[in-house]
Amino acid sequence: MVVVSGAPDAPFSQQGRLQPGDVIYALNGRRVDSVEQIKAAADALKPNTATLLQIERRGTLMYLAFRLER
Repeated sequence: MVVVSGAPDAPFSQQGRLQPGDVIYALNGRRVDSVEQIKAAADALKPNTATLLQIERRGTLMYLAFRLER
């Protein structure tokens, strides 16, 4: 799934925030193929849970780690 835009209040990590063009592959090791799957996986997490996204940015696989706040 390709990121089209980012929210200004989106969580960020040392690697930054999701950027347009990033491809999301997994959330906490769980493969995600749609926005609905990401929402469902995020909704199942407890507040302030450490969260890890596996993404591809400009041809490089990387991880974005952050705390999911609600």
